[in-house]
Amino acid sequence: MHKKVAMKRKRLIFPFFLFFLIVGVSHEPYSLTVSGVNEGSRQLPPDEFLSVLDRKAIGWTEQDKLDLAFTIWKEAPKLRIPKNDPDFQTGKDEVSLLLAIIHVESRFNKSAKSRKGAIGLMQIQRKTAQWIAEEFQMDVAYQDLENPEVNVSLAVAYLNYLIGKTGSVQKGLLAYNAGLQGFRKWGGVPKYSKDVKRETKRVSVELLKTIL
Repeated sequence: MHKKVAMKRKRLIFPFFLFFLIVGVSHEPYSLTVSGVNEGSRQLPPDEFLSVLDRKAIGWTEQDKLDLAFTIWKEAPKLRIPKNDPDFQTGKDEVSLLLAIIHVESRFNKSAKSRKGAIGLMQIQRKTAQWIAEEFQMDVAYQDLENPEVNVSLAVAYLNYLIGKTGSVQKGLLAYNAGLQGFRKWGGVPKYSKDVKRETKRVSVELLKTIL
């Protein structure tokens, strides 16, 4: 199965370029359906994306990296970047933005735990996870925050909520880091949103460099 997946990944360089051309219209990532991977039909992200993930998820097994790739590729289109956002572009930055947040929050350590009790790739607290799952009626095991799929799906829902409340991705990121009340009270930590923005642009360049 790994050999078959590897062969299909090599054929995706040109389709990945088409993804950046058409996603602004369709908002659906270009991908292939691969049957038999983890007992189901799943979408295989482009080779360039998997290569970036190979460099970031150090120490992960190949299967775990592939699982994370599927999760990010599935969740990224759900991010609601406002049209005409001055810092992030709808239909282009969703995948890079998720990778950037994971990098800044946990350096791709799915077992990461902060002093304040935040857990996993995107550093979510258990109380926050429970609130997200209940508020948005998500059928996820919110207690299992070290599970990348659970962690990322909850974080995307939460970030969308914060973007809606604050009006932009940058402000939503500040609220994600400081909490909504903390953001409203003192504005959050500017360095955090700047770090995420910088990493988003860097990842975007990595994703495109093989076709430029």
